[in-house]
Order: sequence, then structure tokens, then C-alpha cells
Amino acid sequence: FLNSFLSQNIPFSFVEELKNYITKIEKSYLPKNPSTIFATNIATNTFLSIYCGLKKSKSSKILFAQHGGSYGQHLMVPQEYFERKVSDKFLTWGWDCADYKNVYRFSYIKQFSDELINYQNNNNLLLINRVQKKYITDIDPYSSSIDKSEYFVGHKNFLNTLDNNLKKKVVIRYKAADYMRQKIYDKKNFPNFKIDEGETDIHELFKTARVVVSQALQTTYLESLSLNIPTIVFTNHKSELFRDDFLPYLKILKDNHIFFDDPIDAANHLNKNWTDIDNWWKNAKTQEIVSDFSDRYIFRNKNRLRDLKNILLLK
Repeated sequence: FLNSFLSQNIPFSFVEELKNYITKIEKSYLPKNPSTIFATNIATNTFLSIYCGLKKSKSSKILFAQHGGSYGQHLMVPQEYFERKVSDKFLTWGWDCADYKNVYRFSYIKQFSDELINYQNNNNLLLINRVQKKYITDIDPYSSSIDKSEYFVGHKNFLNTLDNNLKKKVVIRYKAADYMRQKIYDKKNFPNFKIDEGETDIHELFKTARVVVSQALQTTYLESLSLNIPTIVFTNHKSELFRDDFLPYLKILKDNHIFFDDPIDAANHLNKNWTDIDNWWKNAKTQEIVSDFSDRYIFRNKNRLRDLKNILLLK
């Protein structure tokens, strides 16, 4: 069975189209003999993946940088595993990994600003949906059909538990790729809620939010935490596998009402604290936790260019 399955599912780019890709690479603007390649998110870019593979086979050094928020947290992130295995140096958003000598604590790599967001004057409850894949395309924390069912139940329970006053403030943010037609589901069940279809820059939406709620331990909750916007994340902890070194951090988030494994508890926390959000968020202990967690998982390194240079010079 395995031989039959593999032979029918090998990508065209590995066999039939490989010569065409090599020809395109040879005609491209990319360097012919780079000493080092610095890239991120190549697993979804066939052209760049083949380029890196060809150059590595000719002794080019490969530096890959983390591009997603699940890295360093979930136990099974195939892209992270692949990128760590094939790179000479792998740069994280702040976490370290003693098991791999090629892993370096570096920085959140997207362009960022130190501008503070005055969330106290905002009125929106920004709910970030998680992308739901219709089919299993890789082994990730959210691929099972059981998880998809629990996701929709949790989504509905959270929104139904909110006070009527809070329901008027909800803005549901979708990703552009809506494989499971969640917009149709929400329009049927919550026809009066405001929506953003994924076209607005997420940081512009942050500027309108009093609280950001994420339905996954992925990039968005890290970004809002690092901007010190009141943030809540809820997910089905039971269906996800996390790294042993991440679990103590997750427990701290849960103990301080940032992470919830029950969406109803998350909604009730908001019902209780919405009018005086700083009583919870500006608590000294909460602020220390947010700062420490952000430093490890989404470090905004102001000296990242200097540090990148130093990493490049390391033998």
C-alpha cells in the first residue's frame, strides 16, 4: 500500500517538472553561487525550495528563519522540523532548543513598530478565526476531523456566551482562504455580527480593538501580546500536542486568564472584565507574564540586523 500511495503522490516538481524548474532557476535573477542563503517560509514555495536544495548541494550555507507562531510551541510542526533539519542555522523568534546546535534565538522577523496602541479608548472585540482546511494536507496540530468539529462548537459556544452588549462589539476576522466556508456558517448563526474578510491589514484592526481573541496558538495571539493589547486565546487543549518546555508557559497563561481551554470560561472572563479591562490586564503580575512570554516567543529585537550579521559570521 505504501509503495503504491507514494508513487501516486510524489509531486510533479520532484520528477516530471524538475528540469523545467532548474531551467527557470538558471534564467532567474537569483545568485548563481551564493555563499549563504537567508530565507523564510520556503516549504510553500516550490521554486525557492528547489533553488535552496541545488545550492546547498554545491556547498552554499542555508539560514532559515521562523515564520509562524506555532514554532517552538506545538510538538508537531512539519515545516519547522524540515527547516531545522536542512538548514545550517535556524533563527527563531526568541525561543531556544538545546537539542539542536543550529538553532539560534534571534527575533520576530516581520517589520515592527514601537508605537503603542491605546486600546482603552477602543470598542471592538476582535475575534480571530483559525484557517480550517477542508482536507488534510500535512501533519499539523489542527488536521483531524474531530478537531474541526470541536473548533466550530467552541466558536459557537464562545459567541453565544457573550453578554448581549458585548455581542454588538464583536468583529469576526476571517482569513482570505476560507476552505470550510466559515463565513456562511457565521452568517447563518450570527447574522448581526460585523465581519472583516481578511482584506484589512491585521495591525490596522489591532488599532481598533479593546481586546483581541484568537482561536489558535498561532501568530496572531503572539503579535497582539507583544503589542501589549489585552489578549485571550482559547483552543481545544486536549486535541493538541505541545512541547514539554512550552507546557509550563501555557500553564502560566492559563492561570492568569490569557489562555483558556474552555471557550465558555473565556467569554465569561470578558463579560466580567470588559468595562474595567485594565483591572486584569494592567495588573503587575499579568504585565510581567506578558513581557516574559513575549520575550521568549516573539522577541522584538531592536538590534536584529547587528545580531544577524554576527550569526552570519559565526563558523
